Amino acid sequence: MSEEQITQQYYSDKNTTQFYLNLWGGDSIHIGIYNETYKYKQSQSKKNKLKEIKLAIDNKKNVMLKFLIMYMNDKWEKYYIADFGSGYGGTSRFLHNKLKELHKFSIDCFDISEDNCIINTQKNILQNCDIPVYNMSFLNIPFTKNYNCIYSEDAFIHINDRNTIFKEVSNKLLKEGVLIFSDIILTEQCNHDDIQEVYERVGITNLETHYSYVKLGADNGLKYVNSLEYKNSMLYHYKNIRDVVDETLENKKIIEGLESWIKHIELNNITTKLFIFVKT
Repeated sequence: MSEEQITQQYYSDKNTTQFYLNLWGGDSIHIGIYNETYKYKQSQSKKNKLKEIKLAIDNKKNVMLKFLIMYMNDKWEKYYIADFGSGYGGTSRFLHNKLKELHKFSIDCFDISEDNCIINTQKNILQNCDIPVYNMSFLNIPFTKNYNCIYSEDAFIHINDRNTIFKEVSNKLLKEGVLIFSDIILTEQCNHDDIQEVYERVGITNLETHYSYVKLGADNGLKYVNSLEYKNSMLYHYKNIRDVVDETLENKKIIEGLESWIKHIELNNITTKLFIFVKT
């Protein structure tokens, strides 16, 4: 089974869907960004933890918007945006509602999971957001359309050969277009003998580092310009999620997975970053 098939199967599982919808902010499946003043408290109530998780998810959306606007080129009359691995489309709807006041734009969502796309489409309709949702791999988009911005949140981790991602991004981006993406990466201090359980958790065989992503960009005509590390937020996020998951036999695998992420963050084997690249 390919890593894309593993991903498709994972996000098609009904327990997985309910897990993300109920505990992960309601419309997103990525890692949130917590305020610098945030203090993790294990004893905090489940209700308050769910609020903190939602706030962190919403804060991440604001960070994505900030970077998108920062690198938006004013010479373009209309801004064409693509979301690679859109999940339930929470960020796309957020950007849709914010950008309509600033710029002419369109957003296309791409996701390999049919279940994710159905939920995304339903939420778009309910919130009156004109956002096309395409149930397909972002590695092989059959359109001739090009974009001013491609963004992705914690989706590249599911693909072993990330050079194929950067090739597709480079093919689909207009010159001076921007790639904004977040991903879990290896630290330079990572103990590679310990990290195998993370690979098995996601169904992959490798993770990138900061410098390997910079090289992948350079090899595909994409210049690295900026990044934001939020390792502590990743730790808080997984701890809070773990704390609100009910300890039932049904959730045993989920809890074990969360504990694995927490362990390797604390061992300084992994971190998470938001990267900005511009097509030269």
